[in-house]
Amino acid sequence: MPGSIDIKFEIDGEAVLDRRLLISESRMKDWRPLMRDQILPELRTFEQAVFDSGGSMDSMEAWAPLSPSTIKRKGHGRPLIDTTALMRSFQGGSGGISVISRAEMVFGTAVRYAIFHQRGTRRMARRPVLRISTRMQGQITALLARWLRG
Repeated sequence: MPGSIDIKFEIDGEAVLDRRLLISESRMKDWRPLMRDQILPELRTFEQAVFDSGGSMDSMEAWAPLSPSTIKRKGHGRPLIDTTALMRSFQGGSGGISVISRAEMVFGTAVRYAIFHQRGTRRMARRPVLRISTRMQGQITALLARWLRG
């Protein structure tokens, strides 16, 4: 009997991918091994590359540069690396979120100031830390398709 699965990526409440795949019902099973062993490591690697590149991954726009006064105060011009806490949270460190159930995975950060970087403020440029490129969407979709084929 045919069934379907929905693949959705949301970042800060915004859908960046929403696809429905038709599959046989026999392939609809526990997704935890796939998410834990393949997709989560891919997301962590991608997020590390986002930080390492200053936000400019796979044709995504680089983060806005720091203001001259901020560079003077910090002693460097690399955004979002003062304590590395935010970056480490995406790698499973303190504040990291990776919740995996039979049919869903939530990945992100609970670092309290992340939202200000993700959205920007009146006094701070927007520097989205959680992003997913078109290439990464394709990689994850391919992992799902391979797993569904068995």
